[in-house]
Amino acid sequence: MAKTIITRPRPPPDTDSDDGGEKNESETYTKSKLQPVWDLLNDETQHFDSITQLLETVGMTYKDYKESVKSLSTSSLVIIEHEPKDCWVNGYNPLLLRAWDANMDIQFILNPYNCIMYILSYISKAEHEMSDYLKQVMKDMCPSSSESKINETGHAGLFQKQRDDNAVQMSLPMKCLQDKDPDDENVWMTELAEKYMARPNTPEFENVYG
Repeated sequence: MAKTIITRPRPPPDTDSDDGGEKNESETYTKSKLQPVWDLLNDETQHFDSITQLLETVGMTYKDYKESVKSLSTSSLVIIEHEPKDCWVNGYNPLLLRAWDANMDIQFILNPYNCIMYILSYISKAEHEMSDYLKQVMKDMCPSSSESKINETGHAGLFQKQRDDNAVQMSLPMKCLQDKDPDDENVWMTELAEKYMARPNTPEFENVYG
């Protein structure tokens, strides 16, 4: 978007009316109009300096584009001003990003119910990926396994040893562990204390305390 906008949900369909099919057709048509824009944004060979340049390529005016996006909205949503080259950049705060040193996606809360549902679903979701990995590690480490099998799961011994020293330390994501050599001991996430010790030796960090 050339400017930040707030979309509003479409009015619910009239149950006494027979125009439901027409609304579906209108939605399908609008999506087909926006599809070329989506395709260009996903094309790594294409580069656009402005949203106007992008829309001119597909023969669409900015007004038509904005109205099409609004017409497909199913909830109140803040769409932040972005240039095409920044379309994959999440909402962020520069100061928080430097302190957090990880991915963030800051969004405006326009619906308290959706906010509550998001928090509840996030804190209650299961970490299936790591659970499956640990189950496989324990299976491979059972007494019936051969010595070569134990060597293949070298990370498991490290995991248990590290757990004895620090029960709250987290390992790297599964996709990172799978690509590592069995003898590689660098399998742990960086902790807050380690980040603090590794902070830049510059004036603005002199008064930062862990």
